[in-house]
Amino acid sequence: MNPGVKLLLAILIAFLASINASLTANLAVIIGGCLYLLFKKLTWRRWLLLIFLPLPAAAAIFSAIYWGKTHTSLQYALILTTRIYVFVIAGTCVGVHLSPTTLVRSLEQNFHLPSKYAYGILAGLNLFPQMQRAVKVIRAAGDMRGEFLSWWSPRLYFKACVTAISAAENLTQGLQAAAFIEDQPRSVIASVSLTKKDWQEFSLILASFCLLLFTCP
Repeated sequence: MNPGVKLLLAILIAFLASINASLTANLAVIIGGCLYLLFKKLTWRRWLLLIFLPLPAAAAIFSAIYWGKTHTSLQYALILTTRIYVFVIAGTCVGVHLSPTTLVRSLEQNFHLPSKYAYGILAGLNLFPQMQRAVKVIRAAGDMRGEFLSWWSPRLYFKACVTAISAAENLTQGLQAAAFIEDQPRSVIASVSLTKKDWQEFSLILASFCLLLFTCP
């Protein structure tokens, strides 16, 4: 499925699950998402993160709703608990084996995301590893001078901000050298296709989810 269509489907499923209460629909999304991730051969480490990372939030919601002063029914507590996993699994299904570059290109080409936002997102994603290396260099330089820069040190963040400003200026110069002009059409290096099959799959999955959501408890 087209990455942009897949993202739109995940957002709609999460939105509909948040405004309507159906345990059957939530379980259907969780089971269907897990089967999809099995088909995509998700690594065991990501499976562990998928299961245990939302577990504290899900347990807190269940205990607060079911054992709290409201004395809510077990079904309603399970609905709110499984909703956490619906959000997590829907997002995981979008991001599995999908590079951010491909997703941004799909949004730009197929959903008319302005080029300035697309290039800004890609620039931020590409600058993130550079900023990680810059922070390590700054901390190493501080250690050589006998100055320990902890992760909460204001000096560390100030120097990192200076490095980020310098990188942003270099990026601006690079875009100008590549003749980037805002709101002007540009050629496409790698096209992302959007076919009728993508919309058919989108409609089928969304219609099935809505049917379960509004008809099943």
